[in-house]
Amino acid sequence: RLRRSKISNFKIKKLQNIIFKISLVPSVSFMGISGALSMKNCDIADDMDIFIIAKQNLVWFTRLILVILLIFMKAYRNKNAKDVKNKVCLNFIIGDNTLGFSKNKQNMYIAHEIAQLVPVFDKNNTYKDFINSNKWILQFLPNSLERINNYKIRFTKKENPIERMIIKILLFIKVEKIAKYFQIIYMKNDITKEEIKDNFLAFHPFDYKRKVLSLYSDKLNNINHLK
Repeated sequence: RLRRSKISNFKIKKLQNIIFKISLVPSVSFMGISGALSMKNCDIADDMDIFIIAKQNLVWFTRLILVILLIFMKAYRNKNAKDVKNKVCLNFIIGDNTLGFSKNKQNMYIAHEIAQLVPVFDKNNTYKDFINSNKWILQFLPNSLERINNYKIRFTKKENPIERMIIKILLFIKVEKIAKYFQIIYMKNDITKEEIKDNFLAFHPFDYKRKVLSLYSDKLNNINHLK
């Protein structure tokens, strides 16, 4: 565990630098470290997960631009890549109009994913709005609020007039539909357990949620039998 923590600290610094560079994309409202790295439980060969909140109706566009930037930086994790060491995985991208998880997604696994999220870049207090929209996590993890309140966000900013103008132009020319169309065509043969909706993209190479919740349920049943 100590070895993994040391490795994770190195990866976190590396990922923070990457996030700072790609956060210049105007449609990005928030970026945080998720997955094993957020818990400082990564090994040397592991990739690095990012959770992203983008402007409403610019989720597909945001993903496309970020993928292009990460490819140029030689930091993008391709789904079929064998060597994923220090590659960035854009595993969750949601719109700022869908901050709250729906009832069917409110479970222990998602609650833990939200609570362990390490905020790195925040624009216009989006992270605060995200947490306030998901206070249901306290039903599963009542002590998680203390951890969340102790986070110090590395990079914060306010949206400037130029960014607002760019966003309006992008929405006016309906760039989201174009970005979605070409990305769906590109990935349609590889789609398996991914969840793809307007303003909500979840890309997971492996279905950890089902496995974790199944194990959690088994342990609860074993405890009840002991009683």
